[in-house]
Amino acid sequence: MLDGDDAGAGSARFSYVVLAHTDAPAVLRLVRRVRALSPTSSVLVRHAQPPEFLTEADAAAAGASLLRSQITVSWGLWTLTNAAVEALEHARATTDADWHVLVSGQDHPVRDLAVWEREIAASGAGAAYRHFGPRHQDWQFRWHVVRLPGALTSLPRPVRYLLERAWRRLGSPVMAPLVKFYRLGNRSSSWGLAVRRPRTALAGPPLPVSTGSFWLAVSSEALDRLLARHHADEDLRGWFAPTLVADEHYLQSLLVDDPLTTVLDAVVTWQHVPRGDWNATELTPEQVEVAARSGAAFARKVTGPRAAEVVARADALTGRALASPA
Repeated sequence: MLDGDDAGAGSARFSYVVLAHTDAPAVLRLVRRVRALSPTSSVLVRHAQPPEFLTEADAAAAGASLLRSQITVSWGLWTLTNAAVEALEHARATTDADWHVLVSGQDHPVRDLAVWEREIAASGAGAAYRHFGPRHQDWQFRWHVVRLPGALTSLPRPVRYLLERAWRRLGSPVMAPLVKFYRLGNRSSSWGLAVRRPRTALAGPPLPVSTGSFWLAVSSEALDRLLARHHADEDLRGWFAPTLVADEHYLQSLLVDDPLTTVLDAVVTWQHVPRGDWNATELTPEQVEVAARSGAAFARKVTGPRAAEVVARADALTGRALASPA
């Protein structure tokens, strides 16, 4: 229908797939705003929290359907990729949308979604996400996310800092070709332990590895081919499962490797990640216009004490009143 063809772009229907894990009121605020800016769209909220976190009645009142998953997600692990595949597959099976957009429950629109949808549908592409540069260590090693023993985490902060610095200066350079071990972000309590794949130098990855943002848009035709390959190729899943942040490699590599899918390099969700860190910072009101100028439809993370100010500024940019509850 739309894959590589801009005919009927103005009538393309979009499905927004929201991966949520915290702050149910903010998730419902996001749903209501999406439905206001894209009245013909459908919204699916996926979470794996206890039922009381967000009920079907809550979701329906805001204008969304609900998928309560059994997949518990851990940052940096394959479980996040699994959760995304599950949610996209559910959206594909339960809607007649032409495009599916993967967003976070901490997102908020910074552009008029109806305008953005027309741009994406008319692009001639079958998928869109922001491309990143290669990060070979993510996939040349088999990664495991670990937590340090309590005795180490309870050490005074200066002592832990000195130990970490000692490892980076002494242990890491010596072991780097074979083993890596470091904290996954300045604010994270988890560490990554990686052992180099013995077959990498000989065989390499099963397909060219492409790296890009987890927050993406994909046409139904491209998604159908992606899901078919995902389910059919157990070896491919097994190879990507131990890569670090597979959510930024797996779906992207499948899309780029599909000869029938043209992938547009475009920001779907804008976020600010400080150099040397792994995590996006809380969005500030001053960054809302920056996010909108990037062409992104959404920005994150809309959390913290200034969230209400961020939402007000974003809503002023995008215009339109809130949709009435469905």
